Amino acid sequence: MVRTSWKKSLRGKVGVIVGAGLLAGSFGGTAVAAGVKASKPSAKTQSATFSPPHLGGLNMSVIMDGTASASNEIEMHAINLLSKWGAKVSVHWAPSTSIEYADMLHGGTIMEGGLSVGLAAYNDGIPMEAIALPQPRQDFVLIARPNITSLSDLKGHSIGILDMVGENGVDTLIALKAAALKPSQVSIVDVGGQSTRLAALVSGRIDVTMLSHSAEIALQGQGYHVLYDYMKQDPNLYDGIWWANPSWAKSHEQAAVALNEADLLSFVWFNNKSNTAAAVKETASFDSGISASQTTQLYNELRTLDAYPNGSLLTPSGLKQQEIQYAQVGAITATPVVSNWSALSYGKKALAALGAAAR
Repeated sequence: MVRTSWKKSLRGKVGVIVGAGLLAGSFGGTAVAAGVKASKPSAKTQSATFSPPHLGGLNMSVIMDGTASASNEIEMHAINLLSKWGAKVSVHWAPSTSIEYADMLHGGTIMEGGLSVGLAAYNDGIPMEAIALPQPRQDFVLIARPNITSLSDLKGHSIGILDMVGENGVDTLIALKAAALKPSQVSIVDVGGQSTRLAALVSGRIDVTMLSHSAEIALQGQGYHVLYDYMKQDPNLYDGIWWANPSWAKSHEQAAVALNEADLLSFVWFNNKSNTAAAVKETASFDSGISASQTTQLYNELRTLDAYPNGSLLTPSGLKQQEIQYAQVGAITATPVVSNWSALSYGKKALAALGAAAR
């Protein structure tokens, strides 16, 4: 089996034994304070004027995968909106998918990760539900050292990834399928987050890896080759998804709807070119190592690629399409009914509440 079981992965990498209490969805009271009532869109909120939700008393622990980078601007802008609306939000960066999920089990409210991450957990019997879509398209390129110029050259080379459970693993399998290669014909190495993988690629410790378009821009003119651009060649692949325990989302509907509202407003804000400087400044607040000029170039490129189409929501057809593709490359081994592991009503309510503000 290509995919690592969540239960085995958690035990083996971080020593976490998934107990009955955690599987039942207990977050130990650290997630959300009582008193935040669910809201239903009224005729007024469905108009062109959007009334921000009041999230005072809401505590959210957000688990992010990998390391902070310019690629996380949309998620971080949405989190800042939640904070402006009164929520108290803490952000934790997990160096691996296994640690990310372990962090969520031990008190996280929501977790950002690809479809394979949540669905693998769901297939292992762990309660997970897709509730929002911060990354409608994959901000990844498969990039190689100068001596590798095409997918056909991959055989026998090393590919550095975060882990096989997450999107890096899926993307590796997709690229290998396009190259008509089997995983056994390359060396797949767990390296770490993007900054670690970038350093490993430049130093020659690995030959190929998945990096964001920001890293592609940073490496321009140095002889590296983009072998596969997931945003261009697989534009219907979702990237990051917000996942939550179903019981939390159900009992905190206003928060789940607000998360979708924050995502939708972030898309509109980002797509307005006049906000470029503000986006770069905001990114520098959580990733001080960015180059302002390269990040500006990146955000212009992402707009050109339509990375964040206004009004983007999780859809049954989109989720099913990816589920099938992931199953075809062996990234997942079971394809349960989409409605069993996704809750799309929160996004629909958010879109109705925003009205013209989401376009």
